[in-house]
Amino acid sequence: MSAPIQTVKKATGCTNSAIAIVGISGQFPGAPDLEAFWKNLMEERNVITEIPVERWDWRDYANDAQNETATRWGGFVDSIEHFDADFFNISPHEAALMDPQQRKWLESVWNCLENAGVRPCDIAGSRTGVFVGVTNHDYAERLSMSDTDVLEYTSTGNTFSMLANRISCFFDLRGPSEPVDTACSSSLVAVDHALQAIHNGRCDAAIVGGVNALLMPTCHTSFSRAGLLSPDGRCKAFDENANGYVRAEGFAALYLKPLAEAERHGDHIHAVIRGSNVNHTGNRQSLTTPNPDAQMQLLLDAYKKADIDPRAIGYIEAHGAGCTLSDPVEVDALKETFSALYQQKKLDSPEIAHCGLGSVKSNIGHSGAAAGMASLLKVVLALQHKTLPATLHLNDQNSGIDLKGTPFHFVTQPTGWETALDMPRCAGVSAFGLGGVNAHVIVEEYLTDKSTDSEKPAQIRHESYCIVLSAQTAEQLRARVNELINHLPKLHEDDLLRLAFTLQLGRVPMAHRAAFVATDLKALTEQMVAFDSDNTLGNCFQGVCGNAPALLEEEEISLLTQRWIANGRLGRLAAAWVSGENIDWSTFYESNPGRLPLPGYPFAAQHFPLPALSAKPLFKSPSESPVKQTGGSGTFNVQKSRSEKEMAMKGCHEGTGAYPYDEHIPSRIVTEQQRAEDA
Repeated sequence: MSAPIQTVKKATGCTNSAIAIVGISGQFPGAPDLEAFWKNLMEERNVITEIPVERWDWRDYANDAQNETATRWGGFVDSIEHFDADFFNISPHEAALMDPQQRKWLESVWNCLENAGVRPCDIAGSRTGVFVGVTNHDYAERLSMSDTDVLEYTSTGNTFSMLANRISCFFDLRGPSEPVDTACSSSLVAVDHALQAIHNGRCDAAIVGGVNALLMPTCHTSFSRAGLLSPDGRCKAFDENANGYVRAEGFAALYLKPLAEAERHGDHIHAVIRGSNVNHTGNRQSLTTPNPDAQMQLLLDAYKKADIDPRAIGYIEAHGAGCTLSDPVEVDALKETFSALYQQKKLDSPEIAHCGLGSVKSNIGHSGAAAGMASLLKVVLALQHKTLPATLHLNDQNSGIDLKGTPFHFVTQPTGWETALDMPRCAGVSAFGLGGVNAHVIVEEYLTDKSTDSEKPAQIRHESYCIVLSAQTAEQLRARVNELINHLPKLHEDDLLRLAFTLQLGRVPMAHRAAFVATDLKALTEQMVAFDSDNTLGNCFQGVCGNAPALLEEEEISLLTQRWIANGRLGRLAAAWVSGENIDWSTFYESNPGRLPLPGYPFAAQHFPLPALSAKPLFKSPSESPVKQTGGSGTFNVQKSRSEKEMAMKGCHEGTGAYPYDEHIPSRIVTEQQRAEDA
């Protein structure tokens, strides 16, 4: 029996287009998961570091004469060389040739689905779409600069299409499967593609996300010489002393479904997407110059389509890249947009600023194609916690920004997210691509109408609950137990039923298994702590399932399951499950109690070191290159011959788009020519 459809309070005039976010996962600098990501935001941590020497030694590429300290900094994910290849049935040979962006996104998508309480078998063969933002091709370049030969998996491991297609293949998904490359706005544009595909009937649900790995110095050097990067490694969004951004990594995934379907299914709804829009800057002074008119039109169209009351917007997660030119342009576009929205709705201008402005780039840097995901997930977590994190390094407001008489204020310290009206909290998220593709997504908190609570079927109170956990190895099983032990203090006693339901029907049963029969959270915690200490208490069961067939026929175990449940003999049920029997847990529930978001799978850390560079890329000093630099404007005028252009830093994919993996990677060409000259 499905959960009832519930009436939802909204800040919009329509509900048919609403899309629920039912699964989330992510890894960002200094944060292996979203819990750590939120903790870092609330503690106002700046996670920018020097570039790890395992990636490259920045000193080899910084030009002392030009004081290129901007090439020194970055935001890095610690586990870039780790991947659980066995879990995904990928050979070490193939995994070594796979771009870490593919590896990390496989793990992100798996944990996103676990967060949603969805098993791969539940969506296999479904019209689920896959849309992923990607713009960086560093691993292909690194392979070409190493002694690694071109092998059968080089192509599939390093093309953008395979990033999405590998997910569709592994999970047997039949919807659209598309990489999206619009530079910095890639992952928010991917969200827009997913929403349109669902609305147009091309898919029933979607997995969407973004990836960005920093593995080569090419783009770092190019962006530094273009005046885009901060020499002191601080992204000072909206500050008078802003001097560029810091490049960063990120890997994230969302699972999206129509809101009505998510409610019917009893999903945990993290937030609701009310609308989105995408446009282009058009013809400007240069390819990378922002256009306030285009940004304003982007926002107006988004809020008009979503029919949003501007008074409900309590926060804008801005692109906020920390550039003296683009930051004021973005704020001016927001001011003009909200002024027009208030006029269109025939509302008086707000007397008190009600909408915060901020940028996550001040905390973690600019994660390229995954930047939109970092911004969106920050907002989703802020909605859940009803708190706005601070934007760092904003000490002296940019003199080109004036917020007087506007709805806006900068969030410079963690602030409770209050609402003046009887409407859900609502926010906008912006991302602007370096080449001019702009994207905006409108997100709203999910609230149920308490007046409908009496219509819900009463949850059956059981004397005890069977909590099941499994993993591919004994080590991972122990890690799973530890994760849940740490998570239990966040739960209430009323969550125990949903905990059992989620773990029984929202996880893939694996070989190494443990089951606990508990009457309450305290007893469950004691049993799990004892299990972790190898001091097993009563009502704790453990087993390893091989490839041998089950001892009982399906009809026999079904009858026994019903009998054990009726007699309250959950211990027998748990013992049968850990021994490998296929238990139909749904018979335990008269109605769907709903799912809980729980910690993701603790993947094994198989080590796949980055290929050693056989020769470093040859970068000329800026003084030796006929390129006119414009400092912090982020634009430059190239005065080169055609042959020189082909050897220039075309590997800078974050700004110009990707090219197919082949032997013409520019840095390799330069290096090979240098070798020939030396010979």
